[in-house]
Amino acid sequence: MEQFETQVIFSKGILRELRKHLKPPREKIRVAICSIGLMLLGIWLIVFRQSVPSGIFVVFIGLASPLSHHLNFYHVTKVNLRRSAENTGEKGAFELITSFAEDEIRICNKIGGMAYIKYDAVRRFAETKQWYALFTKENQVIIVDKMRLVQEEKEEAFLNFIKEKCKNIRWRNKRQ
Repeated sequence: MEQFETQVIFSKGILRELRKHLKPPREKIRVAICSIGLMLLGIWLIVFRQSVPSGIFVVFIGLASPLSHHLNFYHVTKVNLRRSAENTGEKGAFELITSFAEDEIRICNKIGGMAYIKYDAVRRFAETKQWYALFTKENQVIIVDKMRLVQEEKEEAFLNFIKEKCKNIRWRNKRQ
């Protein structure tokens, strides 16, 4: 028996709205630390005349690494859309019905394709103005229509349900 059920039109626009949540925060921190380290190493090579061309190259790599991390958003978006398109047979926007049962999350498309996700696979939770997003360890995204839960007055019950079922989850909002 399903505890909660929402319906969304999954599209690139939703992923754009979730952009800042698609990559785990620790990964962003690692990229920043490596970038700063490379720039400092490059500056050290230039200042102490160890190797000016190598120093310039290392500084350039240090500056370019955050950009490549930022551009990786497009790769993650394409992968999520491709996985969903494989399941639905549709490209672009498509309707998904997400049900939260007692033992698993069920994602159904309108042509009958089903995906089952165990609660212990969910690693991160994010919230925007319109959506809740659950991310698996493989960075798959499960979109939940927040407005529908609010209208049906099930929002708090849903959040408590997720807290109970997803023991390995990291919360990225104020409701921790």
